[in-house]
Amino acid sequence: MNYKQKYYGEIFQEMLNTAFEEKLISHNEDFLDYISNRKDISNFYVMLLSIHAEALAEVYNEITKVYKSSKVDFAKGMDLDDIGAIVNCSRPKPTHAYVELNFETNQEIEDTITENEGLLVFSKNGLSYRTLEPLTFTTKNNTCTVSAIATTPGVAGRVSEKQLTKVENKSYGLKVTNPKPSTGGTDGFNDEQYRELLKNWIKINQKGNLWAYVNYFSRLDGLHDYKLIPNWDGTGTIKIVISPFDSYFLNKVYNELQSKICQVSEDIFLTAPNEKAIDVYINCNVDIDRLNPFDNSEKDNIKSRIHDEINNYFASLKIGEDFIPHKLAVWLDNNISELKNIQFDYPKQPVEVLDDESCFVGDIEINME
Repeated sequence: MNYKQKYYGEIFQEMLNTAFEEKLISHNEDFLDYISNRKDISNFYVMLLSIHAEALAEVYNEITKVYKSSKVDFAKGMDLDDIGAIVNCSRPKPTHAYVELNFETNQEIEDTITENEGLLVFSKNGLSYRTLEPLTFTTKNNTCTVSAIATTPGVAGRVSEKQLTKVENKSYGLKVTNPKPSTGGTDGFNDEQYRELLKNWIKINQKGNLWAYVNYFSRLDGLHDYKLIPNWDGTGTIKIVISPFDSYFLNKVYNELQSKICQVSEDIFLTAPNEKAIDVYINCNVDIDRLNPFDNSEKDNIKSRIHDEINNYFASLKIGEDFIPHKLAVWLDNNISELKNIQFDYPKQPVEVLDDESCFVGDIEINME
């Protein structure tokens, strides 16, 4: 059945036409025009029709919500989740950020010392990470590197480099730091992302299908980015450029892909992206149309924020995504309200980034006019 929502104006007009035909309201040929033009006619019956039309319009609104709730193209929120429950494809939840930790003990080691996984480390602002591997110290090595995962899901659990410095367990005189920022930590799928996933739920359940990979990686804790290159070495082979690329993360991904996603005959090759450094030299103006120009200390503060936002922009780029100066300019304009004008000395043109490459910022030079 084709359902079509009706609105107040349409419903009211139909009621008036019926009442006019049934001689329940004035036969004056101008009467309907008076009503359409919202002139005061002081007709109690017409006012009742208006009230009923408004009530029916509200009923139509509720019917429309129910009608759309079962259709993947229109459903929102919990209605989408209900559709996902029917086809056994839940909405991807927020993922946890992932980081590598460097531990050091100042205790004299006479024999091998092992600390089980699950050790908590903290940042100064209270964020915590839990180790995924045991810590092992030997007489020849008082340091070790292990992987850890955020206890707080989503973007809120991310940390920058050298933020994790406190250890829950004070034994062995442990010191800790994270030399690099955490990776991953997403806030889950919004309705549009989830809608696209649901439209491909049949493919998700077919091993070796592209959407089976998409579904797996959308739920993977710690993932920064990935790029699939099918048939890279002939039929049945797939190259996955992935970040991060430490041994613990790679083993986890490889084993789970083999057991849950791949067909028996598929040959997977996991590799880190080739890093491509891009220097950025820009001229910025923050004083255009200002009666009182910024002083040097204020400009230094703005420069520092621009520097941070350039780093943030590069961190947002995907594997294989070209660097486009215009997009960086838009990013800076959106995040630095004081900026009036931005000009690139280098690069002036887009920089091509190959499918297996990931660009990162090299030297940054910011000239403030």
